[in-house]
Amino acid sequence: MKKLINILMLALVVLSTTACFKDNKVIFPNTIVEFDDAVIRSSIPLVDDKVFPIYPSFPAIATTRAAGTLTARVNLVGAQRSTDQTVKVVFDAAATEAAVKSIRATSAASATITAAVQGTHFTIGNGGNVTIPANNSFGTASFDIINVAPATTPTTSVVLVVRLEGTDDIKPSENFKRIAYRISLN
Repeated sequence: MKKLINILMLALVVLSTTACFKDNKVIFPNTIVEFDDAVIRSSIPLVDDKVFPIYPSFPAIATTRAAGTLTARVNLVGAQRSTDQTVKVVFDAAATEAAVKSIRATSAASATITAAVQGTHFTIGNGGNVTIPANNSFGTASFDIINVAPATTPTTSVVLVVRLEGTDDIKPSENFKRIAYRISLN
């Protein structure tokens, strides 16, 4: 009987102390956008805006010249908005060049790797606009891979890095605002 009374007293104490907690507050008051693939596959941020760390396990998304339209999910992190929100996706030429240098340093000598050229190797769909619908946390960016003539040298590829640009009140995530594609031209 004494054990039962102790258990009941313990339950009463636990229940009475948890009832005193205040309502949950918003912990993350900001709103940011990020590429879902950057979060899942591992990010490839610029360090000090100079060095592009890409390791032998290159986190670029592999695709081919005949891939057609690729899509990438854009996450809205923070409170959902009651109206549609539009952010931009742009070609990041500086990050692309840095990625090419890094890949060349870690790739086989026979591989030919160059920077992708907008309009020659790819175009960004919808003018670079990504719409996140009202009361939603996701939008979709699209990239059209142009089916160029096959490369004549073995293991030829181009690298493309794209970056999210935010708005006045929705900023891009510093660590997850870029994704890279490595397009095989063979």
